[in-house]
Amino acid sequence: MNTIIILTDTIESEHQTKKIPPRTLTSANTAFDKYKRLLSSRQKEKQPDIIRQEPQEALLIMPDTTVTTPKTWVCPTRHGETNEFLVSMDKSLLSIAMMNEEFEKDYIYWAKSMPKEALQTAIDSSLCFGLFERIHDPTADCVDHEASKIALPEQSSLLKQIGFARLVTDNVTFFYLSDVFVMPEYQGKGLGSFLVQCIKEVLDGMKHLRRFILMTGDKNTGKYYERLMDVKMLGEIGNAYILGRKGPGSCV
Repeated sequence: MNTIIILTDTIESEHQTKKIPPRTLTSANTAFDKYKRLLSSRQKEKQPDIIRQEPQEALLIMPDTTVTTPKTWVCPTRHGETNEFLVSMDKSLLSIAMMNEEFEKDYIYWAKSMPKEALQTAIDSSLCFGLFERIHDPTADCVDHEASKIALPEQSSLLKQIGFARLVTDNVTFFYLSDVFVMPEYQGKGLGSFLVQCIKEVLDGMKHLRRFILMTGDKNTGKYYERLMDVKMLGEIGNAYILGRKGPGSCV
């Protein structure tokens, strides 16, 4: 719509001079002011809609790029094995006391215990995998790790933590494997391989993974990871071997 603004208050012709009634200009100005106010109000009404939409769009990608629900895997029973073992990503099942106790033992040569609050922070910042034995008899002897016996609310059995691993990660593109262990009395049962395979399953589901890396001080252990996790030897730093692999999100 074009708006015509008349600058004079009279129209002259050959026959007459006609005055424009004062209310004509007033009416035009009033209508124009209303139009400007209407445009301004519409723009203000649209702005909140844009702000509300942004977080909704950001949340849409989360289920496809991150682990949002704790997973649990039950270890297949081996011939002659009566005990039941499982791996869970539920951090509430982990025993800080048990892990700190194990970190002080000689078989875990790559780490040492730390204050409870520090270990809790490390766990909260990582994807964690707890290895557990299911105890069906609550009165059974559970070695020395009373703190690692965690009752399952929906069942009468208990879980005893016997191993652990965690992925230091941004939850989308980068994962570093750390703190992997199985208690010595449970080694030789294939539980370490089962734990590693569960971790690999999670990594394989990461569509935007760029790099997965781990370090080990033992070359034979490096070969073990090469076989189970499709990693390659990348080099050495001091006494440590670095292994890793690219993911589907890598461009180099």
